[in-house]
Amino acid sequence: MRTAISKTVIEYQSFNELLTLFGESSHQNGFHIIEHSDAIGEICPHHSFRSDHFSIMIISGGECGIRLNMTEYTLKENQVMIISPNAIRQFIEASADFRCTGIAFTPGFLSEAGMSPKHIDMFSFFSYNSYPQIQLSQYDANLLREMLHILKQKEAEHRSTKYNKEVVNHSFLAFVYQFGEVYQRTNKTTEIKITKKEDLTMRFTRLLMKHFKEERSVLYYAQLLFVTPRYLTQTIKETTGKTAGELIDEMVIREAKVHLNNMSVSIAQVAESLYFSDQFFFSKFFKKHAGITPSEYRRTG
Repeated sequence: MRTAISKTVIEYQSFNELLTLFGESSHQNGFHIIEHSDAIGEICPHHSFRSDHFSIMIISGGECGIRLNMTEYTLKENQVMIISPNAIRQFIEASADFRCTGIAFTPGFLSEAGMSPKHIDMFSFFSYNSYPQIQLSQYDANLLREMLHILKQKEAEHRSTKYNKEVVNHSFLAFVYQFGEVYQRTNKTTEIKITKKEDLTMRFTRLLMKHFKEERSVLYYAQLLFVTPRYLTQTIKETTGKTAGELIDEMVIREAKVHLNNMSVSIAQVAESLYFSDQFFFSKFFKKHAGITPSEYRRTG
């Protein structure tokens, strides 16, 4: 069945399910902070999976390897990894002295904390197209870690003071805004501001991540965004260098490769999980965009 295939190849683990791996209860506020964890290599799943939350990891020492959307990254001291919801992630390995400070939070908690959707769009690190790894200065790394430490302390006092919820929310927003400022400065961007075309691109990529398996038509996304397919294609090409159709195809091929890496699943099952009518059309699509057939990919991969 389609559901079983999806779970076998790319497991979906919710924010609350992942909390249990860290020995935390599932009735959290919508965010969780990890401080100086040297056991993350034993706790984190080593298989590919998706989840429903954002993650920001600040490396404190040692190094670790992470595969994000089929690309491998090595993280070292004072580097940051940013992971968006629905991204395919896999923890590879960590050195014995690896430590990190991090925060995981759900999109819902952003709204609960008081951040409006228009402010979310101001931060390019939330975008699917943003570069997920950055290098921090020692000052910025220390500042962000200290802000997370304070946030964790305040969250632990949730029954102690009358206005602690407000303090927690504002401390969380302060961290997000500070991180946004650091990210923009690190990437030599002078303003935390996006154009209307960049906004359309970000909305398109969010829709794409939700619907690319069953919807591969530019017209479908254009209708959801209330623009013409021509305008959507031109805008995406201008902001990313690729057309909307090319980004759709890339998402499908990336997903297909992850599925094909699991030898226990047949090519026909992969085709079904990606909503192709049959294996023939899937193989034809894969050959056109990947340059080789699914069978050849498995042999050479």
